[in-house]
Amino acid sequence: MVTAGLIHYMLNFLHITVHIRDVCVFLAPVFSGLTAISTFLLTRELWNQGAGLLAACFIAIVPGYISRSVAGSFDNEGIAIFALQFTYYLWVKSVKTGSVFWTIGCCLSYFYMVRTAHAQRNQLKKFEGVSSFKPLSSQIEPKTHQGDRTRRNTRGRRVRWDREDAVWNV
Repeated sequence: MVTAGLIHYMLNFLHITVHIRDVCVFLAPVFSGLTAISTFLLTRELWNQGAGLLAACFIAIVPGYISRSVAGSFDNEGIAIFALQFTYYLWVKSVKTGSVFWTIGCCLSYFYMVRTAHAQRNQLKKFEGVSSFKPLSSQIEPKTHQGDRTRRNTRGRRVRWDREDAVWNV
């Protein structure tokens, strides 16, 4: 409901007069389209563009999701599913690139996901599980976490980690 209220406020702020009822009626189809786009982006990031297009088509025709995304169906779950997919996309993108930009986007999206519905009960455990398992399984590459590649030694000089010989080079 906060999302609908914010959209209504922003539209009225931009002098686009719309009733809150109309925002609530068309909120589910808009977020359904955004879910298909975020599913495409996530699958494209993990696999390839063809698989992303196929995944977006599948999420668009899933009967359980269609019931939450028809016009007039005001349900927080439709918004939460979009927030979940988009958070997963940003998380994968931030882990793959190591960029602070994608990490901040993932944090903001995660905050929104937790606030939309009670998604934190189910999904928080998945993020915590994956995040705590990766260091234990030694699947972290130096390329992935670029902030860990350079450090300062005790004299304040920059040192770089070379993976080939596994020593700190000064």
